[in-house]
Amino acid sequence: MSIVAPVIASGSFLQWVGMKQAALYEAILRIIGTTGTILPIGDHRHGQPNATTFTTVGDQQVVFTWSEAPNAFDTKLDLTDPASFQGIVPIVAFNGTDERASTPDAAYWSRGNGTSDSPFSLGLWVNVTDTAANRIMMTKRTTSNLEWEFYVDNNEKLYCGLWDNSVSVTAKQVSNAAISQGTWQFFVATYSGVGGASAHGGIVLYANGASIASTGSTGGGYTAMEDKAGKPTIGNTEDGTAWFLGSMAGGPLGPFFVQAELTADQIARLYQVGRRALGL
Repeated sequence: MSIVAPVIASGSFLQWVGMKQAALYEAILRIIGTTGTILPIGDHRHGQPNATTFTTVGDQQVVFTWSEAPNAFDTKLDLTDPASFQGIVPIVAFNGTDERASTPDAAYWSRGNGTSDSPFSLGLWVNVTDTAANRIMMTKRTTSNLEWEFYVDNNEKLYCGLWDNSVSVTAKQVSNAAISQGTWQFFVATYSGVGGASAHGGIVLYANGASIASTGSTGGGYTAMEDKAGKPTIGNTEDGTAWFLGSMAGGPLGPFFVQAELTADQIARLYQVGRRALGL
């Protein structure tokens, strides 16, 4: 980092990073496919650190709004500071209490119609630093608009849950082993869209490019998710019931959402691309 610091200060580092990241965006979009969307948090080309919004990349170009501009976060995003990068990737640190981003509800983010479910996948690179409470990574839910959620729970387990809102029951998978804290990891959840009483069997959890052992269950009466009005959110549930504490990778390695069930090979490729970009 001692070599990188003066280059960042001169501004040429950001220009160099931008050229490198252009290829990364293309590589990741090719892997996740035509229905994939990347949330490029921390990338100044899609939302400056002093801006309260950023725009997504890929199938959907929509605006996410921060709870406050990232340069006002408790750990501020400062792209002249080497601490705001891991490798060539900008990182955003969340304080676990009031820092998040969300976008208005849209049909793209809903993968059930009340009768049947459709496949989807979501994932991101994170460094979780505390699991005293559920650490929400990505979600589309409020108390009365329940759809899907992806987080590390307060037992340090990776969790993906789907809600049938009308009967308020979940289909879920929870990792058998605790995750490691204080280190960068790549978490993905995929869903086949099977729906019904065996919906949990369609969820697969991945860590660092490989599927991990998990235990699932589907609540009685689960049919399918429903297209509800909750906002897709990173770092929190929209109604503020749980928050993320730790860091998320951004730019081309930002959180992603895909209207498809990614394969194990695709996820392994995403991991290898991300690991090199982060210098891990």
